[in-house]
Amino acid sequence: MQPAVLITGAAKRLGRHTAHSLAAAGYDIAVHYQHSKAEAESLADEIKHLGRQAALIQADLTDTHALPDVIAEAKTALPHLGALINNASQFEPASFAETTPDILQANLAIHVTAPFFLSQAFAAQVGKGAIIHFLDSFIRRQSDRYFPYLLSKKALAELTLSMAHSLGPEIRVNAIAPGIILPSGPFDEKYLNKRKAEAPLQRLATPDDIAQGVKLLLETPSLTGQILWLDGGEHVT
Repeated sequence: MQPAVLITGAAKRLGRHTAHSLAAAGYDIAVHYQHSKAEAESLADEIKHLGRQAALIQADLTDTHALPDVIAEAKTALPHLGALINNASQFEPASFAETTPDILQANLAIHVTAPFFLSQAFAAQVGKGAIIHFLDSFIRRQSDRYFPYLLSKKALAELTLSMAHSLGPEIRVNAIAPGIILPSGPFDEKYLNKRKAEAPLQRLATPDDIAQGVKLLLETPSLTGQILWLDGGEHVT
């Protein structure tokens, strides 16, 4: 039997697609959400229609002291919990000059502190399995427009390597670094097509590519401390 997987921020976008794809591949899913209750409930229904178990976990991941309870609740609902995917994210523009203490703390809280303490609780309560962090392939570059976002994602990349060293051999820790995939805010289809034309493969990753990458990291016992770049090769330009 496949281990159950807890996915943070699973109700929307890449988290939702990954949850659905893993359920179709035989995984039971703990669906974490904060505010998106309706979307989370509909995802849970879809997972159950695929013949898999689904558990709903509501939590504010910026409440650090509550993070061990997120793991405990997921493990109680799905005792065969064996994987954690730290997907939850926020993506708001702010330059270096515009970054206030609150903006910086908000980015670090969701992209570094929450993955750190969720992973710590996973190691303590589950003890064996796999952890995957969601990064951003743009961490190979610099952008003042999204300064605190990229800074926090770069820190998460370093955390991936440090955790892989500290948590082996019982727990494997890897990361996915997607390029731009879905339209969001100012990044419309025209912008995506421009990025696609400039990428070495002249294509960008799809949600299916991301889900396939996640399954590779979950199911390959020798993989740890790896960052899987899924961006059509943009990170080498």
